[in-house]
Amino acid sequence: MTFQDTDKATSDLDNLWKRFCNELTIRIGDDPVRTWFHSLRPIRLDPVREQFVIAVPGAFHLEWLQSHYVEPVTECAQRVLGNGFATVFEVGSGDWHKSNSPELTEAKRNSEPTISAITAKPPVKRATVQSLKIDPDFCFETFVAGEENRLPRSAAMAVAQSPGGNRFNPLLIHGGVGLGKTHLLHAIANLSMQTMENCHPVLTNAEQFTSDFIRAVQHDKKLDFADQYGDSDILLVDDVQFFMGREQTQRQFFHTFNTLINAGKQIVMTSDRTPKELDGLEERLRSRFSQGLVVEVMPPEYETRVAILRVWAERDGVKLPVEVEDFLAAHITSNVRNLRGAVIRLLAIASLEMSELSVAVARRTLHDLLSKPQIAVTVDRIIEIVSRYYRLAPELFSSKSRKQPLAEARMIVMALSCELTGLSLAAIGARLGGRDHTTILHGRETIREKAEHDPEFNRLLEQFKREAEHGITI
Repeated sequence: MTFQDTDKATSDLDNLWKRFCNELTIRIGDDPVRTWFHSLRPIRLDPVREQFVIAVPGAFHLEWLQSHYVEPVTECAQRVLGNGFATVFEVGSGDWHKSNSPELTEAKRNSEPTISAITAKPPVKRATVQSLKIDPDFCFETFVAGEENRLPRSAAMAVAQSPGGNRFNPLLIHGGVGLGKTHLLHAIANLSMQTMENCHPVLTNAEQFTSDFIRAVQHDKKLDFADQYGDSDILLVDDVQFFMGREQTQRQFFHTFNTLINAGKQIVMTSDRTPKELDGLEERLRSRFSQGLVVEVMPPEYETRVAILRVWAERDGVKLPVEVEDFLAAHITSNVRNLRGAVIRLLAIASLEMSELSVAVARRTLHDLLSKPQIAVTVDRIIEIVSRYYRLAPELFSSKSRKQPLAEARMIVMALSCELTGLSLAAIGARLGGRDHTTILHGRETIREKAEHDPEFNRLLEQFKREAEHGITI
């Protein structure tokens, strides 16, 4: 089908987009379209360049489209628009979904990639000299801080808005692996470049600093090394604990540190421990590290983990089902990095298998990330939880009564006991009034079948599991 009335199409992008998605659904199926395309938005139809431009919410989403859907998208574009048209994807800004302007500058139009060569646009500014790549996705908007981490986030924002001009110099952020220390360093760099003209942050880590110093010694360029690091407005150093045991590097960092502080420049560092615990560092360095503000990032609470999941899922252009959010937040408690990895893996698996995003898929595919139960799960514990919800006396579960809601509650105990306790069917039956193994099997299958057809009931079961394993209630 050739699309000829391009002027009319320009004023009717939504209808054009619906036709495009309908073609895609025929080509690749409903689930992938809902997962990867329903969150996209058409921007404009350019009849001169024969381009249909579509906004994509994030870099991960863009990379996934590039890797998996180039061929079907190209075919659908030709069916809906005509053989001359190409579909162009563009990573949108924070308010990308609100933008529907057909006007772009000539330079921006000429820079847009086609779907066969999609690339995320780089930020407007970048620190270059001796700096690691600054990730634009690691900003303060994507650092979700509950009450437990408001102080480190606020301190980092204050530093980014007024580097060197505050009492937080140096700022040292310490905490466990994957809790957001590196995220805050990138966020400081990004915000400082946005708010201050010609601000030059330098982002590095202890390993990179050491390698640069060794290279400078080898080529007799120690002065150049000192000038390059000393030229930064904000020096951001990740994982300073790796300076321990490296005496020459420590001495060089001590001189760099003093040069920047004396010049009114800002230093921000991260570590996996407090300055006092950095036993392999010179005392004068530990003293310098403690002279400003030392803050700790803490593991996020359950509510914060849910909020983190929603932020990252929205940036990838998808909405996780509530029960999946609950499951991930309850079972991935170690660090934020694992939460992010879980979302990426879950989206990928669901798309590849063309399956719904569900707790069952998450439980099957994320087993290596799921935390072990924090509480010993017993039949008695399950009875306690279920009986409290149904307002039944615990001793009724071993009775002969088959009245509702007791009968259903007892079958829930059977199903959860089979899944969570590791006991045999006979042992579970013995605790429930001497019932035989066939009764336990029947109860388990009845509950499984109901959960498959009743999302609300399935969500209730997941809440019971979460409380049984981790003591978390909603």
